Amino acid sequence: MNRPVLLRIRRSVLRAPLPDRGRRRRFSARPLASMLLFASLALVVGGFGGLGAGECRAASRGGAEGVGVADAAASGSAGMAARTSATARGRSRPIAEAASVAPTVVLISLDGTRPEDVSEARLPSLAALARRGLSAEAMVPVAPTNTFPNHVSLVTGVHPEVHGVVDNHFTDPERGDFDRDAIHAWIESEPIWSIAERSGLPTASFYWVGSEGPWSRGPGPREARRFSSRTRERTKVDRILHWLAEPDPAKRPRLVTCWFHGADHAAHVDGPDAPSVAEALAPQDRAIARLVDAIDRRGLFASTTLIFVSDHGMVAARERINLGSRLRQHGLRARTFGIGGFATIVAGETRRRPRDLDRIVEVVRAAGLEAWRREQAPPDWHVAHPRFGDVVVRAPVGTAIVTPTSRIVGFHGHAPEAPEMAAILIAYGRGVRNGAVLPRVSSLSVAPTVLRLLGLDVPPQMKAKPIAAMLEGLGRR
Repeated sequence: MNRPVLLRIRRSVLRAPLPDRGRRRRFSARPLASMLLFASLALVVGGFGGLGAGECRAASRGGAEGVGVADAAASGSAGMAARTSATARGRSRPIAEAASVAPTVVLISLDGTRPEDVSEARLPSLAALARRGLSAEAMVPVAPTNTFPNHVSLVTGVHPEVHGVVDNHFTDPERGDFDRDAIHAWIESEPIWSIAERSGLPTASFYWVGSEGPWSRGPGPREARRFSSRTRERTKVDRILHWLAEPDPAKRPRLVTCWFHGADHAAHVDGPDAPSVAEALAPQDRAIARLVDAIDRRGLFASTTLIFVSDHGMVAARERINLGSRLRQHGLRARTFGIGGFATIVAGETRRRPRDLDRIVEVVRAAGLEAWRREQAPPDWHVAHPRFGDVVVRAPVGTAIVTPTSRIVGFHGHAPEAPEMAAILIAYGRGVRNGAVLPRVSSLSVAPTVLRLLGLDVPPQMKAKPIAAMLEGLGRR
């Protein structure tokens, strides 16, 4: 065979597309010497000249499986054997790609889930992640210990008296009653997704409170979902994994926030220790296991920090007090907002003289509850915002403020320092000190920690310190 013909054959081999990586193939019986010859020639004439467009893109970003194409060529037959073995086991670990992926944070809340719920009996996969990574003995929520204010505090790093979503139900002296279908429009302090978006980092959210649109002075997440309580956690995990697999760095979310049902509904209906709570948590735990396994198999924990939190705890009530009924019995006309451990009272326009409000406080205290005119409340109640109404009320743990239609067993809203109101904090991945068990941590530390993980500055309104054990080896800003 003459030299021109040989060169044409070699060129045809180099230009042939690589076989589908997901398809089983049989090696040809060509002599090993020929294979080595062609491999050597490929390196000499430019390496990637025979790759298809998809393979070239994979090589340029470090490879989509095992190791990058360039790394496989450089490492010779040993690298190829390692990649083939990994594919045969169904375990794709993009080491080179993971090292090049920008830092990412996935923040997931399990509503109403207590530290004692993170157990082998109720959340075994999450308990295993806690042992593998970092956990806190308890995370202290903000007051009031209810869903909306705490979720917004987790992403703003400030108390409800600052961010304005002061409870699940409230009224504003100028705007009127709170619109639960447009929570984002009531937020008055910048959430972490807005800070990230303004800094050029894409963000996404699946049902986090207040994420469905822009807050009052800035953007919301680039991608969000309209809330529905019917969406199962497996669907949320599917979407999170889809976001993390986005190949375009300009579109791939660097911050993902997501709300899980947690123990909240079942614990309200039947009590926090009821068997129905374990039944409700079981499918969520399976979704968590699948999420952790997928991130692990993709080799993304080198660049990704996975954080699980909750908004509050839960406790059963031994005594119930219908606050509105008590006020009416004493001839006091006022609106009450809230049940469980916290409520606010808004007096009528003509009944806001100091003596009228003092009378309301007197009647409420006589019922065994703690009450203050808002402007006289202790500073650690953090009720400076006028949306907290005229009088603020707390019930002791074991007592619940109720309405005539309250038919539930479990409650929250009590003082954030109460052990029964404790939330969870579990983290694993980039920056996390594995095996660390922290004492009680403030929920206000979550937002500044996330910003530091993303390499962003912490704004001055966030007073709590970031959690150092979640920032190992990342330096200071």
